[in-house]
Amino acid sequence: MSGATRPVTTRSTSAQDLGAVPVTAVMVRDVPVVDGQDPVVEVWQRLHDLDSPMAVVCDGTRIVAVVSQRTLAMWWPSGGPCENGGRRVRDVIDPGIPTVHPHTTVREAAELINNFGLEGVPVVAAGGALRGLVTPTELIRLLAEATPDGPVAAPKG
Repeated sequence: MSGATRPVTTRSTSAQDLGAVPVTAVMVRDVPVVDGQDPVVEVWQRLHDLDSPMAVVCDGTRIVAVVSQRTLAMWWPSGGPCENGGRRVRDVIDPGIPTVHPHTTVREAAELINNFGLEGVPVVAAGGALRGLVTPTELIRLLAEATPDGPVAAPKG
């Protein structure tokens, strides 16, 4: 066996392969959808009850934003969610989020998330219907599961 060589796999080749994966392979398909008129407290509670960190915000059938439990909680006054009864989701979002199509690569979705500081990117069908959501968590999971040597161990120290 001393004369046998093993093929060398570089991280860059692996990263290129992963970057070409379509977003449909990593997107979350069961995404809560909320309206911009919904109260912040109710949306936060709904996401908590569903164990979902994010929701897509729509104005009618038009996707306008992605909102997370974290973003909703940041808008609470010091008294907590009970003091936030009048605030609506539309008051805490920046409308106008980019969307991607199912054939978009994870590299393209990652670039959008990174370049614009997004919490997620909605995946839409040709007619604009929501198909899913790509978040940093799904992108990290793809990288972690693709590691050829298994999970990375925590450093000892």
